[in-house]
Amino acid sequence: MTTHPDQYAALTALFTTDSASAPTLAIESNLEPEIVVVPSPRIECLIPGHLPVRAHAWFLPCARSLVGPGLPGVLARIDDDLVQLNSFGLEREELEAFQSLPELARACGQWLILPGSHFEPSAACSLDADRITILTGADQAALVAAYQMIKSIVAGAMTDPAKLDLGLFIAGSPEGMAAETASRLADTALDQLGCTVAYRGSIQRIELEEDCSTGMKLPLSEGGICTFVSDVRSALASVKPTRNEGGPVAKTLPRPPGMSWTPPQAEPGPVEFTPAKLMPSPSMPKQSTQVPSSAEASCDRGSFASHVEGLTLLPIRCPACDQIELAVDEAGRVHCLGPIEELRSLLVAEGWVMSQGTLLEAACPDHVVTVSPPALHGFTSDPMEVSDLHGTTLQLRLLVEVEAGESRTWFSTRLS
Repeated sequence: MTTHPDQYAALTALFTTDSASAPTLAIESNLEPEIVVVPSPRIECLIPGHLPVRAHAWFLPCARSLVGPGLPGVLARIDDDLVQLNSFGLEREELEAFQSLPELARACGQWLILPGSHFEPSAACSLDADRITILTGADQAALVAAYQMIKSIVAGAMTDPAKLDLGLFIAGSPEGMAAETASRLADTALDQLGCTVAYRGSIQRIELEEDCSTGMKLPLSEGGICTFVSDVRSALASVKPTRNEGGPVAKTLPRPPGMSWTPPQAEPGPVEFTPAKLMPSPSMPKQSTQVPSSAEASCDRGSFASHVEGLTLLPIRCPACDQIELAVDEAGRVHCLGPIEELRSLLVAEGWVMSQGTLLEAACPDHVVTVSPPALHGFTSDPMEVSDLHGTTLQLRLLVEVEAGESRTWFSTRLS
């Protein structure tokens, strides 16, 4: 039997025993208070990218996840000359009682602005939002589109790209895959564009939520979306929290009468000052994007172009993805070649070739280069890993190292 006092028995004795002495109630006095912080008002601009099937159904769940569990917020969808406001995080009856922008701003401090389909990402910084978040899926086409959006936002910004509060939220993928995908895209954006892209989270599926209003519709003023964002900011600024309004910013755990928590005091004595040493911040380990070991670049393998009959390697590569080889066939058509793990880089190189035809001709005077869409070649050592890519315009090729007698050589053949 344990020798520790039974706290439940002690509480029972306090309320049911008349004369018998109650067991001593042991209460830990070193419990620290639980701090619950209510976030400051924020306006967030959402840029929708390539989302999974039924893209419109993902908007509200993504907005709820960005605001945080249990916190009230408003998703404002801009559609031509109309603004659809969907509020969430409070009781449904309370949400549907609001009839004006100031009333909503009084109860909901987190606003997410979703521009219409004609909105250009390059204009996102002109909305005066506190931060910008791209909503996207995790497939290759979605990542290419997301990178183009980031590039447009950076080009349209009137400030240093490093100062942009830009983020990525991924829908339709497990958390691990989403985080890994966002990390690769963030590394590319930092290397190529000089901007930091934060990973803001993900959701794998759409959940049914009850605490959401059917929405309130407002006409969009002549000033358009910029004026609406300004009106929202003015409404948020006019809210003045009082003692009974807006809720406390922190709360502590309830304590029994007579009990209070006091932070431990340091013993008096001489204070020694040690200068802090500046250490480099740890960087997130980059996901390896190299081809499998059997297809790693080596002096024996040669170039990818050497394994495709009729191709001649060009002495130039795309600056944004120099791991992708460029070659030309007898008809002058350009071919982009690389490991299947670099599919995104293959697509980037394809776009660069299509936009830089004149540069290619000038850089390769000894070769005939025609202006036409390039062919893409993806090399792999595992045919099963690319089975879902059959039927696409991508030419899949097997590349493995094999034994021929006592020597080893490289074998390549077309898969699609």
